[in-house]
Amino acid sequence: MNMYRILSLLLILCLSFVAFSQEIESPLPYDSKQVARYREISKYPQAAQRSTASIQLPLRDDFSQDHFPFNEFGYEVYWRGVQASRKMGFGIDAPTVGMVVFDGLDATGYPYDFSNTSSFGPADTLESVEIDLQDKEGVVLSFFYQPEGLGEFPDLADSLVLEFYYPAQDQWIRQWFALGSTLAAFQQVYIEVTDSGYLVDGFKFRFRNYATLSGSLDHWILDYIFLGDNRSVGEVLIDVGFLNPIGTLLTSGYTSVPWEHYRNNSQVLMLPQLDVFIRNLNNIGAFIENVQYQAFYDSNDLGTFADPAEPSVSASGNLGLTEELNTAPNNFLYPGNVNDTCADFQVNFSFSTSPDQNSDNDLLRFTQRFRDYYAYDDGEAERGYGVTNSPGADVAFRFNTLMTDTIIAMDMFFLPVSVNVDDEVFYLTIWSDGGSGPGEIVYQDDSPRNPIYAPWNGFVRYALQDTLILDPGAHYFGWTQPGTERLNIGNDKNRNNNPTRLFYDTGAGWTQSTTTGTLMMRPVVSSLKPELLTAVEENILDEARIWPVPAQDILHIALNTDEQVQVIILDAAGRLISNSSMIRSSDRSLEGLEAGIYHLILNTREGFSKHLPFVIAR
Repeated sequence: MNMYRILSLLLILCLSFVAFSQEIESPLPYDSKQVARYREISKYPQAAQRSTASIQLPLRDDFSQDHFPFNEFGYEVYWRGVQASRKMGFGIDAPTVGMVVFDGLDATGYPYDFSNTSSFGPADTLESVEIDLQDKEGVVLSFFYQPEGLGEFPDLADSLVLEFYYPAQDQWIRQWFALGSTLAAFQQVYIEVTDSGYLVDGFKFRFRNYATLSGSLDHWILDYIFLGDNRSVGEVLIDVGFLNPIGTLLTSGYTSVPWEHYRNNSQVLMLPQLDVFIRNLNNIGAFIENVQYQAFYDSNDLGTFADPAEPSVSASGNLGLTEELNTAPNNFLYPGNVNDTCADFQVNFSFSTSPDQNSDNDLLRFTQRFRDYYAYDDGEAERGYGVTNSPGADVAFRFNTLMTDTIIAMDMFFLPVSVNVDDEVFYLTIWSDGGSGPGEIVYQDDSPRNPIYAPWNGFVRYALQDTLILDPGAHYFGWTQPGTERLNIGNDKNRNNNPTRLFYDTGAGWTQSTTTGTLMMRPVVSSLKPELLTAVEENILDEARIWPVPAQDILHIALNTDEQVQVIILDAAGRLISNSSMIRSSDRSLEGLEAGIYHLILNTREGFSKHLPFVIAR
């Protein structure tokens, strides 16, 4: 640690400061997946819409699968736009595994009005495609809703509204609304469609929330929308579906570990068993059949593992299924010989039952990624976390590493919440294990960093400023912040590691966090250097070029893609010089920059990144 940095921290700590310091959880300001989908719709607006033909009844969507435009698996499209965002696990005790969330973010994933924290008005909209109701009888729309979920509760002035489109008058007419409240259980609503003006070809409906427009605030969760004919108000849903998402088959809470570390520890890293849960929404019991899971690598089937049991789930009840993984008779391991550098495995869990009117939620799928980092989070931030009013505060999250390796970087997911803090500074810091919390500092930056916002991917890679080799075991990774503003790192609310792994120190010693979730930081090791990674899918940055080398006043950047790419330039100490975007080719002015080594980082919305160091010579 250099003397300048020590003196700076001591000066700050000696200043008079009376505000109460604390850890704070803040709303999510944008949704990276929402941004990516919106860009697709903007590029191909006609392709995002259906043909002129209306869809036929029933329309049933519990959001366990993706029925939005440009969905990955080719499911039928039920909805226009992407203002409201599909999530897995944002609601609490939801009917089934998926849901859609309403907040104060627009279709680009940013606040509707980021300049005014108190602005209020119509926010997200979930609008159906055209539906043919001509000559239909007994048409009923039902749905579940919940205020708050894992987000922030909507105030009393906020509301969730349902409107029907009246084709003959070309207008939307309100049918139902709910006022804001604190967290409550999901409620089911039934709306009869009886007006002859709606019973035509071209009917549509939409949900809309009225909320604060400055961020991911005032949350409503909507689930299991069902529009059908020959229905009655109050009828039960004849459906059995998965209740919770699955994100990993690894032990100890890992969602990912470096590929080489997995290959050397596969037996201890794979869960012996996994509990999955299903829910019966019907008022009669059901038998569950054909329970199985499948694993794939690069579309190659690695095996289908069937559960011979055929249990029953009680009426309106839940059932837990224990599936054998790395234990007899399956003894399943992700095979370590498929690739030398990295691997992505697709895993599907499924079952069947009868009667069952919705097969979407009989299938769960996720991707287990092995690259060059350790992760306990699922890659999606529901909230932001930070410590405020505490100059010199430390934040540390415990990772348990498996092999001796060189730590070369930290991937960090910063969020722009309310106040832009990209001019604040922090020092990456790593502590040894002190037994009941962080111990001695084993690494700390010599030069300060800035939070960098990367809305497409979320994570930004911060290279360590010195070499650090760590042995297997517990280590604490985090930062020291000279300023008083909270830095707002992502907090994954679907996985709860903070109460056992997260600590903070505001000057009185280490305190264990009481904030639920998992901080979104990932230590990066050298056993898989980024330039050695073999892309599991085509990396559009492979042919990226920069020149001249060395550069003087202008840096030319060329890409072989029409996709928009984020362009970040850092100095040798990791400080942010610029953060912008480009398509195909661009020139970056280097005027005013001193001679030395710099880093160009390119990010795509698909999650690819490329690091191109360059030198400025004067």
